[in-house]
Amino acid sequence: MKMYEKIPASIINNLLYRSQFILGPNFIDKFHSWKRIKIDSSAKLTVHPDLDSYQAVSDDKSITLLGFILNSESPQSSDNDIIDHLVNY
Repeated sequence: MKMYEKIPASIINNLLYRSQFILGPNFIDKFHSWKRIKIDSSAKLTVHPDLDSYQAVSDDKSITLLGFILNSESPQSSDNDIIDHLVNY
């Protein structure tokens, strides 16, 4: 028996495509546990559960963050704080 055969399928499936995303005209139905973020009517993101994501919308603008962002002038600010500030700038 190979070492990876001892690992439960649920763990293997979670590691497969870890921290990746797919941007396209439709969500990918194959990945049931992945997050779905609508960018606009023609762009949709399907995001692996381990990839942090956040979307802020203000009027006719939106910013979608995949991963993380840092603000050297305000290191205590969270991703959400920074993106909310940017979308309302």
